[in-house]
Amino acid sequence: MMPNVSNSYDRTMSVTIVLFYTFVTLFMFLSYNPKPKKIIESIRSFLLHLLQHNGDGGLPPSSASPCPATQPDTDECLPKVKSIWDIPGPLRLPLVGTKWRYFLGRQRYAKVHETFMQMHRRYGPIMLDVDTVPIVNLFDRADMEKVLKYPSRYPFRPPTEIVEVYRSSRPDRFGVTNLINAQGEKWHELRVKLTTGITSRRILQSFIPSVNEICDDFVELVRHQRAEDGTIRNFQDIANSVGLEIICCLVLGRRMGYLTTNRQNEKFMRLAEAVKESFVYIGESYFGFKLWKYVPTRLYSNFVRCEEIIYDTIAEIVYEALEEEQLNCPDNDVKHIFISILQTEGLDTKEKISGIIDLITSAIETLSNTLSFLLHNLSQSVEHQREIAQEFSHCVQNITNDDLVNARFTKACIQESYRLSPTTPCLARILEEDFQLSGYHLQAG
Repeated sequence: MMPNVSNSYDRTMSVTIVLFYTFVTLFMFLSYNPKPKKIIESIRSFLLHLLQHNGDGGLPPSSASPCPATQPDTDECLPKVKSIWDIPGPLRLPLVGTKWRYFLGRQRYAKVHETFMQMHRRYGPIMLDVDTVPIVNLFDRADMEKVLKYPSRYPFRPPTEIVEVYRSSRPDRFGVTNLINAQGEKWHELRVKLTTGITSRRILQSFIPSVNEICDDFVELVRHQRAEDGTIRNFQDIANSVGLEIICCLVLGRRMGYLTTNRQNEKFMRLAEAVKESFVYIGESYFGFKLWKYVPTRLYSNFVRCEEIIYDTIAEIVYEALEEEQLNCPDNDVKHIFISILQTEGLDTKEKISGIIDLITSAIETLSNTLSFLLHNLSQSVEHQREIAQEFSHCVQNITNDDLVNARFTKACIQESYRLSPTTPCLARILEEDFQLSGYHLQAG
């Protein structure tokens, strides 16, 4: 009788522990997540999955059929629809999900590309991570195209959580919604009103002379920074400077002068460094236990410091331009971008300024990454460098719009560089309808 009592006690303790973890998890999720119904449904389906499966160590399920060939019509032999919880992936633990693996030394967020390469080899074309909600990672090209090419006017993507938490704490600066965390029709409205000028072909063509000047300054800066052996230290900092100079001239309508060697403005150097660090902290915030949601951790404090520098610096530039009422950039169409954003109806001042800040900070990092990846990939082939030079050999001084349109090989190299070295990795989407991906049924939401 004693062994039975002991087994009953163990089962009771197991149920108690599961209920305790469930309660704590619900409390932490509901204290932050604005969609408690979705969280409860995820936890419910996960617990049902645990009751139905003994666990397979996270490896892909076996394709062997348990049914004999002579009994194909029994309930057990009917083909089973594989749900999201059947997707292979790392061991899922109560409360922490799969985040534990970033604290064991093997998989660190400093080299995420290597981590995902290992996961692809281990689990195949599809893998499940579990955070506050299940996250499906796709490695198959057909699956990626199916999700990313879904015809949606308002694509839903998960917000950047640490940015959302910070901006929610500063309604005096950012208001209720902005490009970073807006969804649906509100996101589309903000995007149309804030980016129409930047996506205009006519305005971009008129911006080419300014780009020519910036590129000349970039070449001179590279020559100045180059060592005797031809190497350049901290090239990423120079690339960030180019991104800052180009996007500020395009959006704000003024040259910063940040690329000229005789004018190193401390304010703009601090801005570029803050943007660089901010993206590092955003990347780190995706992994681990995310305690910064509940307490001001060191990661969150550093991120807030960078965001304060970015906002203060760019807001100062914006207000200076408003007071001067005359922009320094000679191109009238470029000047129109900044003025059109400030004069947009239907948006308050907070939304306009935060929109300008989002455009500048995003462009600095994406442009610098694109430039660095492109030059690195081109450095591997002297022949490709010569072909690009040949396409522009007829240009005496400045490059024109016609030169860019006819530079087919150069555009092909840029597209191939995007494929080999994506500027922005891990594009995420929230499914708007049910999908069948790699044999698994994924529900919308």
